[in-house]
Amino acid sequence: MNLKSLKTYVNMFTDENECLRGNVCGNGTCTNVEGGFECSCDEGFAPGPMQVCEDVNECQEMGNQCAFRCHNVPGSFRCICPYGYALAADGRHCQDIDECQENFGVCEGGECVNTEGGVICECPEGYILSQNGMKCIDVRQELCYDGVRQGKKLSLCTFAT
Repeated sequence: MNLKSLKTYVNMFTDENECLRGNVCGNGTCTNVEGGFECSCDEGFAPGPMQVCEDVNECQEMGNQCAFRCHNVPGSFRCICPYGYALAADGRHCQDIDECQENFGVCEGGECVNTEGGVICECPEGYILSQNGMKCIDVRQELCYDGVRQGKKLSLCTFAT
């Protein structure tokens, strides 16, 4: 056997460290083994067809992770709540937001009533609800009311005290 063929024969049995080629595992750690490599995937990732660590879609794989809507993110998932609700401390369930407590001044001129996922404004007599439903608009046009608005007390009007 000549020297060239001897070097070729030795190289056939020399292990190449594939981990030195760069990030061969993707979202994981590469370990060189004789004749190849192995990937230890980060949490939320699993080996794909080419051994590269690929994102696990927890929303599809595990189902029912969230009370309302599940959104897959790389390596994990996030729960989303509908408008009028906030994510609970457990990160999976939704709880009603009390808009009357959270938003001072909502239902200006009226009474704020919290509902599941929203709010209703109740207006006193003589007021109507604005188009956006968040303010009570005074529509009283009576003689006695106009007098009071102008600071006059008319003798023909009686006022409850």
